[in-house]
Amino acid sequence: MPKKKGSLQEKRRRVRNILVGVFFLLCVGILVGVAYLSRLPGVTIVNVMVSGTHFTQEDEIKQLVWEQLRGSYGLIIPYKNSLLYPGRKIEAAIQETFLPVETVSVNRESFTALTVSIKERTPVAVWCDIKSTTSPCFSLDDAGLLFAPADSNRENTLVYQSASVTLGDVFLSGDFSRLNGLIGKLNAATARTPEEIVVDENGDVFVKLEEGGELRFPLSFESQSLLQNIASVFAKQLNGGTSFEYADFRFGNKVYVKSLEE
Repeated sequence: MPKKKGSLQEKRRRVRNILVGVFFLLCVGILVGVAYLSRLPGVTIVNVMVSGTHFTQEDEIKQLVWEQLRGSYGLIIPYKNSLLYPGRKIEAAIQETFLPVETVSVNRESFTALTVSIKERTPVAVWCDIKSTTSPCFSLDDAGLLFAPADSNRENTLVYQSASVTLGDVFLSGDFSRLNGLIGKLNAATARTPEEIVVDENGDVFVKLEEGGELRFPLSFESQSLLQNIASVFAKQLNGGTSFEYADFRFGNKVYVKSLEE
């Protein structure tokens, strides 16, 4: 009887080992099959298309996409598989690498192609270094981010000047939107066109007008009261296109206007 019991246990162990072996071979077969199918030409990305660029070079974006498509998931499924490509990873890499890119979307155009749709930041003004005429100027978005070298053709574009900041910096550390918003309302308040804005190291703002003259006020202005003061001065003293050298609003309710005749 003991021999029969041992023999039964041995048979069960052999069966279990066989089942484990079959299961292992089945798993290997599945992995091999998945690896083979995921590398078929019909589902492998071979083309990348980019749209929506102006400040960013298409070729540079394509190069970054191909870099992100290198490698595989667990050494089995390649990133180039069009059904399982790492879209979110590619989008994050593009936004981290290219400052002009505000949003990006990566989608499968076909089973062998990806489309990268770029929405770049909108330039609202240009920043230039007040201390240098040879340093490059940069485009500013509505938050004040210096995101790209400015176009050479800058006609009818507001120009801000200050001490040196660099590409990727935020101009005025968050105060730009407030200042630019005020500048956008000056035409209605003065019937003059702001052309160039200088912000000095003391936090004073100097707005040069296209028609001549300059407005001066502190960067720590209160928008509504400053606009009212400016509109009042232009309505009472500088209406009808009167020429002047500057109107200074840096001293509270006291406004100093210097005419060209003084």
